[in-house]
Amino acid sequence: MNVVGRWMRTFVRNYKTCNRKRYLKGSVGASLFTLHAKNTTNDENSTGGIQTVNPVHLSHPYLIRNAAVSSVDAATTLLTQIVTALLQAQKEYIEAVSHLLTVMEANLKVLGNPAAEQQVWDMIMEARVNMNEKAMARQELETLYAFTEKLLNSAAEAAYAAGAEYASIAASERIYSAQTQLKVIREQSKDATLKLAQMEATTIQKTSEQLKENKKDSEDPRS
Repeated sequence: MNVVGRWMRTFVRNYKTCNRKRYLKGSVGASLFTLHAKNTTNDENSTGGIQTVNPVHLSHPYLIRNAAVSSVDAATTLLTQIVTALLQAQKEYIEAVSHLLTVMEANLKVLGNPAAEQQVWDMIMEARVNMNEKAMARQELETLYAFTEKLLNSAAEAAYAAGAEYASIAASERIYSAQTQLKVIREQSKDATLKLAQMEATTIQKTSEQLKENKKDSEDPRS
């Protein structure tokens, strides 16, 4: 009986100890889970965590405003690229005209010398072909710029109507900046074209005078 009693007391003591350990382990686990849940909630509410979407941001006015701003951004980017290309094309055209003027001036100096005239004339033809190519590239970009400017103007008006006033103002300022940039280079291009026209008129006049002198020389019996 004493043996059985001692065995029972040992069993009950071990059972209570085991239950206490299980309880402590479960309590710690629950506490850790609670702490982790709180930290997760805090992380989600922080700027680096998951952001909840405000239903107001999914309204039609909001989405239309965003689309209008995106349209302005896209049209502005296109306009910027075209203006950059057009400025370069205008510079290349001016350089081509300048080179042609130099060769034409050289031609005036060799009038009356058939061999030299032929050599310079070949150079003139080559320079003129190059100039025409630059002029064509410039004109194509000018046409594209005109369409893009209208596109950006329309996008700016739509943005303003949609409530994106800042995007509309920014688009208008970009158009004005582009027009200012192009105005200077266009004036330079116009001056180069004018000088070319004057040189062509001078060349025709000088060549005609040279032909008359050559004709007189050929008709002069003393020659």
